[in-house]
Amino acid sequence: MAKTFELNPGFPSGAAKVLEARGKRIKEKELNFNYKRYAYIYLTSAASAPEAPKDSDGDSISLFDLYEKKGLTIGIPPSGGHLSLYDIENGKRRLKPQITSVTMNQSGGGDVYNSFIREIDIAFKAYSLAQMNKIEHDLFRLGSTITLNYGWLQPLDSKHEKGSVAMTVYNFGFTMESDGTFNCTMSGISGDFMADAPRVGGLIQLTNDGEIKAMGEKPTNPVDVAGALIAMYKNAFGLDSDEKPADDGIKNGSLEHKVAEGDSNVNLFMGAIKNVGASDGFLGIGADDPFRAAFTTLKSLIYLLNKTSGDSNKQTFVIDTKGGGHYGGIQPVDRKFGSSDPRKYILPGVFADYGEENEFQSALAGAGFSDTKIDNILISIDEINQIFSNKGRTVNEIFQPPTAKEVIDELGSRIANVTGGLVQLRVERVDGNAQAQYLIVNKVSKLQAQKPKAVHRFITVGEKSHVTNISIETEFDADLMLIMTKGNVKNGNIPLGPLQSVYKEIPDIPLSKEAEDAKAKAEDEATNAKFSVGKDGLDDHKAGTIANTMKLLLTTPEGKDPKKTITPVLPFQLKLNITLPGIDGIPFLAPVGVDRLPSRFRKAGVKFLVTSTEHSFDGQGKWETNLKAVMTMGDI
Repeated sequence: MAKTFELNPGFPSGAAKVLEARGKRIKEKELNFNYKRYAYIYLTSAASAPEAPKDSDGDSISLFDLYEKKGLTIGIPPSGGHLSLYDIENGKRRLKPQITSVTMNQSGGGDVYNSFIREIDIAFKAYSLAQMNKIEHDLFRLGSTITLNYGWLQPLDSKHEKGSVAMTVYNFGFTMESDGTFNCTMSGISGDFMADAPRVGGLIQLTNDGEIKAMGEKPTNPVDVAGALIAMYKNAFGLDSDEKPADDGIKNGSLEHKVAEGDSNVNLFMGAIKNVGASDGFLGIGADDPFRAAFTTLKSLIYLLNKTSGDSNKQTFVIDTKGGGHYGGIQPVDRKFGSSDPRKYILPGVFADYGEENEFQSALAGAGFSDTKIDNILISIDEINQIFSNKGRTVNEIFQPPTAKEVIDELGSRIANVTGGLVQLRVERVDGNAQAQYLIVNKVSKLQAQKPKAVHRFITVGEKSHVTNISIETEFDADLMLIMTKGNVKNGNIPLGPLQSVYKEIPDIPLSKEAEDAKAKAEDEATNAKFSVGKDGLDDHKAGTIANTMKLLLTTPEGKDPKKTITPVLPFQLKLNITLPGIDGIPFLAPVGVDRLPSRFRKAGVKFLVTSTEHSFDGQGKWETNLKAVMTMGDI
């Protein structure tokens, strides 16, 4: 399989060599390098025949790219003499349109999928109506693709000192000046953003008579994914169209497996668990009945999403259960973790252990779903139906169903909540694959499988320094100041360990006896609460308590193996900003540092991970890159 996104990348060796070469030239005071470096940038709209995009797999092509482009360049490519600056209009020379500024911002934030996407803003000037007519025809097209080329003249290498980006236009405009010129702006996106375009609006044609009947006397057919799952489980478990899972006869603690009659790729389950919440019965009658829910697996859901989304069979979502890291696995495997709310989600293997009078774990093993991988997670069909209903939107007064990625993202958020963060689904593009394929991974497992890489340290002062600005920022506020008190440590409101890893002068502050007793009791009772679900039942409050306790156990590093800690606890957050002459190809999460960080932070192992890269061009030979990075600690 092609290489996927790296959550723990090294700083590129090629970029490091370029930075070292720059430092050497600065130290040696090379005239051409220090004073005569010139960066170029220009955009082009390649000429195309109107029939070119009309291929059978091109459903995601913009409507505005379905007619001919004449071929237009804005800005000056790095070739030709001074006459290349001019157009000839009516026998007179007129300046060609000139770029006045370009910014390219690549900011992944907390979403690794978005780290591939660049937001691009372009400003340029046109000098005549004739030029403006060409610009409108070729460039001002919603969803149309243009190409940006940029780099340094006489680059040190071609990978990090020059580049090319395909940009899709989503906004444009212009102002008309009194001297007859036009100030134009364009905004666009580059990178793999098309997973957010195709919607799960395709319908599934039910062919099984029982499933069609399960939709009612006058059945709706075809149906969307949620509707198909409802028809499939009602038929599989013998429920009429007006019946719900609560009408099934499955007993408390049981979990039954079926395969959809109309599609053997869809696995279905019916589970029952004692309900200690509000009665489902009439006037209290039936309150002892268990809560019943229909489920499908994550694998089955992704299969159905692939059938109803995408511009062709080339776009697919795949659960990653392969590779040395088993990025679709769930770690640590420990029976006290799992789903805090098995009415909505059930994790496979030992995670499905809910104590006495509950057979979920053995039922999953008997059905062949015991492997602790994310594809075996059971998802309530009611949850899927809610996501489809809530994530749709209205565009130009037309309802648009959610995209496959929106469904997966929302599902991931809900699963993370009920598992204390043990499972965090992420969508990643497969790099270098001819097909538009996206992997679904468990971010936690992927992070656990990767080893830290060496930090590239930028030189702040000295003969070889080539950065123009380095700064450290914090986002402290009055609320944080009020939290950082001795009393809050004694009460157990803030952990002292992470602070002492940096501020070693802070003395040990033991928990008060009341806080120590309360913490021990809460952890013990809440941990045991999961194993009491089978016998004593479940309600919303109990599910929330179990989830909070699992999160506490998974994120508190004291006395635990760091590899079993899903989220590092930082004492605070520093942010690093580095500005330097333009350089390309610094990946998201690349580890960086600076040489003049105060010794307190260096000794504590503070380093920074790049989360945003911004390139700015002025069209007059200047190219600057700004790296924004957030703090992390040691080998985490």
